[in-house]
Amino acid sequence: MITGKTPFYSKNRSQMFQAITHTPVAFPLNFPPEAADLIEKLLQKDPLERLGIDGVQGFKTHPFFACIDWAKLEKKEMLPPYKPNVQSETSTTYVHKVFLKEAPVDVTPGGGKDVGEGDKEYEMDRHFADFDFFNGGGGAT
Repeated sequence: MITGKTPFYSKNRSQMFQAITHTPVAFPLNFPPEAADLIEKLLQKDPLERLGIDGVQGFKTHPFFACIDWAKLEKKEMLPPYKPNVQSETSTTYVHKVFLKEAPVDVTPGGGKDVGEGDKEYEMDRHFADFDFFNGGGGAT
């Protein structure tokens, strides 16, 4: 969100997945050092080395969040740094007009129907074949 693009984006999905799993994050020269350190720690390739593996304390003490008074935040006593001016829950004031012109698409698996075993369009293995998940326990709550 700081630069306006994802760290490993490529039009070629195979190259992007390769970068996600094997390439270190590169930052522009003017990138805030605290933000770079936080992102590097969040995107560690080894799940056991990632920030948050042992809970939230690593986040609370990270220099990027030094301005946060965590006790006040928990009590909802802090004002947000930016509060958008919206008129209602359905306001589209901050949605780009190009998206408002698009036809709605049903994004539920199977177009709203139950996904049965073997539903080729929505097989998770096919979409995420190159990814794995490691639950190291004790993650952030």
